[in-house]
Amino acid sequence: MKSFRVLCIVLSLCLPWLANAQVPSTMSYQGRMDSVGVPIKSPKNLTFAIYSAATGGTALWTEAQTNVPFNSGVFSVQLGSTTPGLPALFAGTGGRWLGVTIAGGSEMTPRFQFTSSPFAMRALQADSVADSAVTAAKIADSSVTSPKIAAGAVTSDKISFPLRSNYSSVTGDEFDYGLGYNWSSSPPLLRFYAAGLYAKQRTGTGGVHLPGATYALYADGNTVITGGYLDVSSTSVTWTATKPATVKAHDGSSVRLFSEEAAEVFFTDYGSSHLTGGRAHVELDPRFLETVTIDATHSMKVFVQLEGDCRGVFVTNKSATSFDVVEIQDGKSGVPFTYRVVCKRRYYEDERLATPDEDRKYNERMQREMWPELVGNGGKVSAGTK
Repeated sequence: MKSFRVLCIVLSLCLPWLANAQVPSTMSYQGRMDSVGVPIKSPKNLTFAIYSAATGGTALWTEAQTNVPFNSGVFSVQLGSTTPGLPALFAGTGGRWLGVTIAGGSEMTPRFQFTSSPFAMRALQADSVADSAVTAAKIADSSVTSPKIAAGAVTSDKISFPLRSNYSSVTGDEFDYGLGYNWSSSPPLLRFYAAGLYAKQRTGTGGVHLPGATYALYADGNTVITGGYLDVSSTSVTWTATKPATVKAHDGSSVRLFSEEAAEVFFTDYGSSHLTGGRAHVELDPRFLETVTIDATHSMKVFVQLEGDCRGVFVTNKSATSFDVVEIQDGKSGVPFTYRVVCKRRYYEDERLATPDEDRKYNERMQREMWPELVGNGGKVSAGTK
């Protein structure tokens, strides 16, 4: 059997990416081979293998090239031209060695150790960042600024919540999100709570104040707020503008009907009955009675509208649950009538033309008594008000 040896090897990388092209995935390999001192001149079949050790081990990659031409013992090949996968071999930090075998012989020794040039193929990663490769831990604070982001580069499908919070502003369950503003110097546009949303009004712009609650803001469908001032809590809604209902007329146009405002907090119920022998006894709806207070200090107000001819009627025998309607002058009519009952809302019996602070106290009292599951923080309403 003939003996072959490689006298010298020159290994280089083609790097055309310097000319703004893609990083190649092949390596230029050149060597000189002789047989017992006589340079090889005829084509040979060569097999190349890459290992992770200087001796022994299993080849990580192999490639066979046929009819490799020789010129006075010198040959040149492109490793990776027939078997892909070279760049991945140089992604780690361990060493790599090349073994060469000529057809009909054994692998030549020693193996050739790669130095820095082949590992430069890993530069391909700089042109195509792998998914999830860039994490928050690898981005320095304040390093990504508006001038460094191309117009249209950040689209909605590339953004996920929560936004990065200003950690110096974290208090308990509250996280402030400045959306480009530093909370230490400017108030945030949005504040996220563990259960809720606070949208801060900024100078010269409209705003919404919604302190955190189980659902501080839950919008499913069309939600439009324009003008005025809206203060929403779990106990009340304050709106500085009018509070209309929009109703569609038969011709398709819209009309607005407005809420009736009162100086005190009343609940109202309507009903109908009729006189029998000039008298009628009316029992109020038990469910309605659960929502109001009727006592000696806070009596009900009853308004009767007759729907037939009689001498007239008056209301008497008002109790906490009922009242009587009696025809005057001992009349004995049997006409029908309708009535309206107005009572003080429970827990708001003495509120009248209240200031915001006074109204808050009534709201918190009602919350503690009626909605204990929503109350926390030592008795304060967790949803809060302004």
